[in-house]
Amino acid sequence: MRKLTLLVSFVALTFSAGCGDGDDTTTDGTEDTIATEDTASDDDTSTDDDTTDLPLVCNPITQTGCGDAGNCTFSGEDDKPSCAAAGTVAAGDECGGANTCVEGICLSLNDTGSRCYKFCQTPVHCPDLGACLDLSNAAFSVCEVGDIYDNCDLLQQNCDGGKGCYAIDNEPLPVCLPAGSGVEDSECESVNDCGSGFVCVNRRCKTICDQGAAQPCGTFGNCSAWAGNAGYCDE
Repeated sequence: MRKLTLLVSFVALTFSAGCGDGDDTTTDGTEDTIATEDTASDDDTSTDDDTTDLPLVCNPITQTGCGDAGNCTFSGEDDKPSCAAAGTVAAGDECGGANTCVEGICLSLNDTGSRCYKFCQTPVHCPDLGACLDLSNAAFSVCEVGDIYDNCDLLQQNCDGGKGCYAIDNEPLPVCLPAGSGVEDSECESVNDCGSGFVCVNRRCKTICDQGAAQPCGTFGNCSAWAGNAGYCDE
């Protein structure tokens, strides 16, 4: 399983949730339904169990323990899953907030819009054996959703809207991501900590160069191989 540091391997991947207020919220902001144990009083001699709440313990990967109408998911900053009402949006589709997914969780990763993501521990848990992404600052991992990025050219940096073109794990072609502010030799943790036209190498931003050009890094600079024709200027 790759560490999603911004996008993956690297990439200090960050995630954002939908909007909403209140303390009892799911990751994307809307109220969630958590079951509580129904404890009978000492005087109650009834043997009937009329509890309708969902159970407290569940498995987010196998989606067991919440019944037919429940989704085992994570809420807010909780590090343990709990049961919430299941929505109607399938994994990979666009979602509008908490409790809208049939299973999993509604997230916005790398400014790609909110989607329903299935939980996983390894790629075996993901449809078509896709990547299992380990999110930074989260107690869970999710299956990658394909075809959500705009592709681009590393040398041309032809992305719009304040985005830069970056090569990331799990994606066969470079993709557009929100560009950071890092310039030559700035410290970086994830690929897009660096600005457009730079790449994060050994935690330092390096200028992208054309390996097919004559002296792309100056007379004494070296254009080290990186991705396709694109390299980075190295001392």
